[in-house]
Amino acid sequence: IMLGLYSRERTGKGGWVGTSLYANGVWSNASLAAAALLGALREPRPPRERPRSAFLNHYTAGDGRLFTLLLSQEQKRWPALCAAIERPELAQDTRFASSSLRSENAAALVAELDRAFARHDWPHWQARLGEVGVAIAPIARIDEVVADPQAMHAGSIVDTESTEVPRSISHPVRLGFAQPRSAGAPPALGEHTDAILRELGYDDAVLARLRAAGDLA
Repeated sequence: IMLGLYSRERTGKGGWVGTSLYANGVWSNASLAAAALLGALREPRPPRERPRSAFLNHYTAGDGRLFTLLLSQEQKRWPALCAAIERPELAQDTRFASSSLRSENAAALVAELDRAFARHDWPHWQARLGEVGVAIAPIARIDEVVADPQAMHAGSIVDTESTEVPRSISHPVRLGFAQPRSAGAPPALGEHTDAILRELGYDDAVLARLRAAGDLA
């Protein structure tokens, strides 16, 4: 926002400033780390085998694909979920007879769902659970993230000028009044050492002496 206000002050023209949700995750983790250092510790998330809710959790399909599951309107859709996973008897199980009991027995419910989801691969569950209105989504692997069409269209993943690293995460700040630069290859070890030290006032004789002593890369 400061950059937007500064641009308007200098040019008299308004503009937009945006950011990326990819970067927000990094900033959130940094904020949590800072809060932890200040003593504002958060309660750690419980392990997936013992979640607060079995319906807001991640699971593994029979082909090894990890996916997230979110069952909204739990009381209404619980019987449909049981039928979809080919376990209709779970709807009559006294351990899971109400929302409070399903929460109280979340660990047991996760174990039942784990066994059910292991019976079929991800494409099966993607189609089957979608039919009954259960929200699910695959957990992308790293190679899939960098090739995600939505991320590339949004400008979060961009092509670079490096053959070794052809794609990279874009800069988190977007400025409508500035043209982003294409990312290049990262500098090699010591590539800019001489240039930086010369800017600081060191001459070639000093650089040669430092390098001979093994103090420069």
